[in-house]
Amino acid sequence: MCSSDLVGVLTNELGDQINQPESHVESMLSNLSTQAADLEGIYSNASYRMAATKAYDSIVLNRLEGLRVSRVEGFQGVKGFLNRRMLPAIDSCRAFSERLRRLSERISRAGDLLQTQTEMIIQRQNRDLLISMNSRAKAQLRLQQTVEGLSIAAVTYYGAGLVGFLGMSLPLDSWGIDLVTIKAVSIPVIAGFVWLTIRRVKQSK
Repeated sequence: MCSSDLVGVLTNELGDQINQPESHVESMLSNLSTQAADLEGIYSNASYRMAATKAYDSIVLNRLEGLRVSRVEGFQGVKGFLNRRMLPAIDSCRAFSERLRRLSERISRAGDLLQTQTEMIIQRQNRDLLISMNSRAKAQLRLQQTVEGLSIAAVTYYGAGLVGFLGMSLPLDSWGIDLVTIKAVSIPVIAGFVWLTIRRVKQSK
């Protein structure tokens, strides 16, 4: 495939890449890098020939000016003959160089757009990650509070049972004190003590 055909293919591929959805950004970046490398290869192979063609054109025109050839009546002049043969080729070379330049600019702009798009995707992913981490932190906090509440209830229950067990060994009847009353009074005391203990442990961390 010649260089001109390759430039046409790259131009069409670039248009297809730009129209791809956001989910294909990674593959687009890879393809864009390949296209940039292909374009660089085309430029490396063609730049010498383009420069040589321009130089030959300048040399020929300068030599014609130096020869001061006069046109013979009824015949086409040498300068006109050469211009008719050379100008289309020179114009084609200039047009091809311009296509290379424009395609290079398009690839550069597409790369900038994809880079911006990639940064936006990363920012959205980071935002979603922070939201997810915040939700998990809230869930863990609620779970911790639930566990703490259950722990206080369990310790209070067993503490009240222990108070009742100890009260059974005391002569409460002679003191005029009811065992149920003692257990009822001990419940908020034990619960408050356990809550304060848990709070101090959390503050010391």
